[in-house]
Amino acid sequence: MSESLSALAWFRMYSSYLFYASALILLVYERYWNYKTRSNVYDRKETLTNISIIVVYVISQSLFLAWNSWVLRPFYAHRLFTISNDWVGLCLVLLATDFAFYWEHRLMHVVKPLWAIHLAHHSGLSYNLTNAFRLNWLAPVFTTFFLIPLVWLGFSIKSVLFGMAFGQMYQFWCHTQAFKRVPLIEGVLNTPSAHRVHHASNERYLDKNFGAILMVWDRVFGTYEVESEPVRFGVTSGFVSYNPFVLVFHGFIDFFKGTLNSRG
Repeated sequence: MSESLSALAWFRMYSSYLFYASALILLVYERYWNYKTRSNVYDRKETLTNISIIVVYVISQSLFLAWNSWVLRPFYAHRLFTISNDWVGLCLVLLATDFAFYWEHRLMHVVKPLWAIHLAHHSGLSYNLTNAFRLNWLAPVFTTFFLIPLVWLGFSIKSVLFGMAFGQMYQFWCHTQAFKRVPLIEGVLNTPSAHRVHHASNERYLDKNFGAILMVWDRVFGTYEVESEPVRFGVTSGFVSYNPFVLVFHGFIDFFKGTLNSRG
């Protein structure tokens, strides 16, 4: 294995270990915090729904790997440059995928067919770490198209897919009410406070804070908002369902019926 590939492999392996360990610690801490403060941030039915959704999502990911490769391989074959998978390339791909995610995420909120996909993630009325599991099973089909420019530019398919996965792993800790504001990094990195704003249905919070890791993109493009009033979670139309299948396909049904008017 070359030095450049070992850099990517090393980071992928150890970031995964770190994620699973920190996720377990965070889940235990949030449960303890919820018990001590009697905050009631868990709804049993919603939590079970979130867990059911992520189980199917993880299974579907293995199926979509072939789709990702099929779509992206021709663009990589005609790439403009070849960007290596060494440490410099790894930093560049993390920056590039974070930028791509910002625009994908922003468009998912303002373009109705894409909002039909993303609505499920915002539909929870309670807000805790398991909300990070609330992902539409079909989302990876459309995410692939936002990665085409990066692969065509010269980032390897493997590094681009990892960059998007890393951004998703980072966001896990942002789905909690157990932490208020985090000094020094607010407004620079995504935090629980910044992401609560993103998940709010309050009018002033709609379509804000789209970044996965960096809040810099939101500040540059005018979508950054500080948490300044109590957050109402969920979408503007209110409760959707506890049924995972309804949550995943509800947005599509409403879109084709012409009744998809919720925001979140």
